[in-house]
Amino acid sequence: MVLAAAGAGTAVTLSAGRGTAGTGDAKSGSQAVPGPVATTRPTWSDVREGVLSWKVSPSQAQGDGPRQVLAAGGLVLVVSFQHVRALDSQGNTKWTVRAADHGVGFTSTDGPQQLAAVDNGVVYVGATAWPPVAIPMPTPAPGMQNGGLVLLAIDLADGTVRWSAVCDQQGLMGAYRMIGVIGNRAQLVGLGDGQVHPGPVAVGSSTNVWAVDLSSRQGAWFHGDPETLVYEALQQGGDHSVVASGGHCLALDANGKVVWTKNQAASVVAAIGKYFLLADQNGAPVAVDPLTGNQVWSAPGPLRQSIYNDAIAVSPDGSTFYGLWKDKDNGQSLAAVDSATGHDRWRTPLPADAPDTKNSSGARLLQADGNLYWMADDAVVWAFDPAAGKPRWRFSGFKGTNPAALGWSAGDSRLCIVDPNGMAVAVLPSNGV
Repeated sequence: MVLAAAGAGTAVTLSAGRGTAGTGDAKSGSQAVPGPVATTRPTWSDVREGVLSWKVSPSQAQGDGPRQVLAAGGLVLVVSFQHVRALDSQGNTKWTVRAADHGVGFTSTDGPQQLAAVDNGVVYVGATAWPPVAIPMPTPAPGMQNGGLVLLAIDLADGTVRWSAVCDQQGLMGAYRMIGVIGNRAQLVGLGDGQVHPGPVAVGSSTNVWAVDLSSRQGAWFHGDPETLVYEALQQGGDHSVVASGGHCLALDANGKVVWTKNQAASVVAAIGKYFLLADQNGAPVAVDPLTGNQVWSAPGPLRQSIYNDAIAVSPDGSTFYGLWKDKDNGQSLAAVDSATGHDRWRTPLPADAPDTKNSSGARLLQADGNLYWMADDAVVWAFDPAAGKPRWRFSGFKGTNPAALGWSAGDSRLCIVDPNGMAVAVLPSNGV
């Protein structure tokens, strides 16, 4: 393994991954793999610095900082509480959708939040009916009937709102997170499980998954969950989804029916090729069959988790996934893993964290445009060759920021980073120059 590295390094021994076959068809998971590999933890001081295309502050309004950014169709979309804005190649506003014009708010959180997805030239945004109806106390509350949870469909080219759909369940408090689009349906997580709960807080910590049929523009199905759903993934090339809370994880089919449930906490959830990947609280990854929940293979941990469910990046064809593993020296390594077997394809030791960057959001990875991106604990972003793990460039523009405060996305030949606290949106080309 050749690394673009310079400067002093620290000797470290990395254990190569070993998959173990389970009750699936990936019997190759029991084949022998190489033993420990002695290498040196680099500093990578000579990896070139990426150059910004542009950086703007699209809104200085208090409470309207950007919460999500994504690139599509030559535009950069910025979602805040009050607006969805489309920025052109120079960072200038091309069109704006005002939440107030449609009786909604797009987000109610202070940090990064994923509420929008783009599919076939349409921007789908989860929203909350605004202002929210007050929940009466202490009697049982009716919640937000005929309000709460809303999905807006916005034309990517000109910002026209084509249509909106409203969830008619009671006991809802609005949109929480967009899962994505699968099988001509948009899926999002909302607050509240659709039930009336007596007490001072009607919805408690309950959540739901709401699927909207994009052809009929109507709700397709609704799944209420008594716990807070933290992680989710949509099956690659299929129609199942998996969601997880702090105490359980379950799979839903194309009709929203629960096909299997596991009473275990999950720290990582991802779709990898034909399978779903689940990691327990100790970071041990297991691949399971989406239809049955049966284990296909397992691999040793600890695999690092992420508060934003981007601990795993997956190749477009699903054959390879990427993750961060904790090493024996308490450092970490970036690894590419075969989705069918759990075997390492390559493993790259990463530079040691700076001593003053202990406020970590865990593993954060993206794969797009032929790059594998990693956001380090000091908020420096690295671009790697996904075929070999060699670093290509890095961007230090947010160095020293808590990475948990930054949102990001990649695609359309760009890497986009958003800082809700600093009211900033930064865009870099995928080649870093």
